Amino acid sequence: MLVALLLATTIAYVPAMRAPFEFDDASSITSNPSLRSLSPAVALRPPDNTSVSGRPVVNYTFAINAAINRWFGVDERPDPYGVNKTLGYHIANLLLHMGCGLLLFGVIRRAAMRVAEARQWTPAADVVSFVAAALWMLHPIHTEAVDYLVQRTEVLVSVCYVGTLYSSIRAWDAAEGARRRVWQIIAVVMCLLGMGSKEVMITAPLMVVLYDRSFCFQTWSEQLRSRGWFYLALAATSAWTIANVAFNARFDTVGFGLGVSWHEYLYTQAWAVARYLRLMLWPTGLTLDYGMRPISGLAGVPGAIVLTVFLGVTVAAWTRIARWGWLAFLGTWFFLLLAPSSSVVPIATEIAAERRVYLALASPIVLVVVGIAWLIAKLRPEPRPMKGLAAAFAAAALVLAGLTFERSALFKDPEALWRDAVRNAPHNPRAYDNLAATMFFTDPPNLPEAKDLYLQAVNADSTYLHAWTGLAAVEINEGHLDAAVTILRRALAIDSGYSVAFEQLGRLYLRMGKPDKALPYLQRFAAAYPSDNSLITLGIDLLQLQRYDEAAAALRRGLELNPNRVDAIRLLGGALVEAGKGAEAVPWLERLASTQQPTPIGVGLLALAYAQAGRANDAKEAAASASAAAGGNPGVNILAGRAALLAGDASAARGYFAEACRADPKSAEAATFLGLAFRQLGKTHEANAELARALAIDPKYQPALEALRPHR
Repeated sequence: MLVALLLATTIAYVPAMRAPFEFDDASSITSNPSLRSLSPAVALRPPDNTSVSGRPVVNYTFAINAAINRWFGVDERPDPYGVNKTLGYHIANLLLHMGCGLLLFGVIRRAAMRVAEARQWTPAADVVSFVAAALWMLHPIHTEAVDYLVQRTEVLVSVCYVGTLYSSIRAWDAAEGARRRVWQIIAVVMCLLGMGSKEVMITAPLMVVLYDRSFCFQTWSEQLRSRGWFYLALAATSAWTIANVAFNARFDTVGFGLGVSWHEYLYTQAWAVARYLRLMLWPTGLTLDYGMRPISGLAGVPGAIVLTVFLGVTVAAWTRIARWGWLAFLGTWFFLLLAPSSSVVPIATEIAAERRVYLALASPIVLVVVGIAWLIAKLRPEPRPMKGLAAAFAAAALVLAGLTFERSALFKDPEALWRDAVRNAPHNPRAYDNLAATMFFTDPPNLPEAKDLYLQAVNADSTYLHAWTGLAAVEINEGHLDAAVTILRRALAIDSGYSVAFEQLGRLYLRMGKPDKALPYLQRFAAAYPSDNSLITLGIDLLQLQRYDEAAAALRRGLELNPNRVDAIRLLGGALVEAGKGAEAVPWLERLASTQQPTPIGVGLLALAYAQAGRANDAKEAAASASAAAGGNPGVNILAGRAALLAGDASAARGYFAEACRADPKSAEAATFLGLAFRQLGKTHEANAELARALAIDPKYQPALEALRPHR
């Protein structure tokens, strides 16, 4: 039966196996520099303000996936619509989901056996536990947690949570002391891994204590005498979670003072939890994204009533633990698992998310199955009344599997997924924004619809900043650069600290040939988000401003984050050469030549670096190679000429500069250097003629003015 269940679960999730990276996958997986190594010093330190921040164990599993992709030669470059690269990630998520389901089956079965033995209901225990696990594994509400890759955070912590409880139960049931210790060690290890996976794990040690009180012990004192040290060992693992939270790795998304008050959030969660329960019973209207706007009016009242009643029943069950301990445990399971994300601590970026109920949903499913099993036993007091229960729930499981299959197919098509989100949450600007981004990145881009969707997002919420930057991206793509500047300035008027607008405006000014205007925006963005991309872009801007030492510093920091950025190595070599630090540039440029097919520009820079380092013969040889491969590129010949000139070969330099002038007769730089070569050869007349020609091309060209001034 379990094999059939695993097969059905696999089939239900097959459509999403090649679904692309989506939504927060970009920052947490495709652009996550800590996934480029399996070294614990790197992979256990995820970047801040992402879905894996403060969750190092999850980050490490993604690093393993990335390493497997590299081993198979899968392209790991950031590409939200790549499919082959996601297969391994999806397989891992599905295996974790099935593993969690099997562990859940084990926990429910052992708990059900204890209750059944006390009530002479043993034949029903296996059926109830299997049916509950099957409904949980096949329910379409879990598609977000399984198919949306970065939500491995939820699946992995659930595996650890249930694994901790299951191992604790096995330790209690073990007949031998050695076997008991092995299971207790497994429980502590699982608990520790869970603490590094997601914050909700901090309630797991308490759930172990409450399970033991509900099913194993008659008194608290007996329980503490028997297993007190084990509870302390489990509780000690929470230090890892506490440390992760204390370092505030997700300070921009979770906590107070982020625009949503605790009471608004709590009231919204009453609505959200009621919706989760409705979706459990009738799974239509599932939504990937509910947005950020809290619920108002009377919408949260029904949920508040339901939760109050359920809480009251749970508290009452604890007062009659001898008879109702199982019910008390189920109620507490539901509330404790939801408490970290669905109580008073606002998660400002999401007012609700179906993945939050992933493991908590086991509780109401068990209650429904037990209730129906009890009712069948009462109405049909025959030797094997559970046959009817199994048949009824087999049909329900098939329906759920079909819905999960259908929902998983949506994840394979980003456009369909976000159209579904817009349909089910029409007041959510982020749904419009993500659908617009999908249309923007189609091939070819559907810019008119993307623009219309961004405008709909703005109409839904004029302060939704992502829509403004998306709208600016459309204008840039259409060549309306000034309009894009206006839009980005409007976004900064809404929020003067909006970093995405800083980056986009800085890049835009850089594209418009205004590096001076770009600099403050790029500096601020790189300070807030020091990634290899932001630092290298800053380095490019500083290079254009001829601030070579600062450019080199920014590029070095970018290469520390991503040592394999070939473009950054070339730029760093160029910055050092222009700063006159050829000896420092040589190792970088030699590394560049050894890591890829040497480019003419790279060889030209290396030639100039050799010349600055006093390696004249190497400089002349590299200059000749660069010029031979220049292919009409005047910049390469200028570098070769500068290297030859500095190495004392003015005759060769004159040839290189002359070739640059032929390739680009309008180059004031090439004419100036040709004049300097003539001067070094003692041909003053020719030198002055070339310098005059440079000034005719550009009367304000400073190097030519300076070259002429002392000789007039």
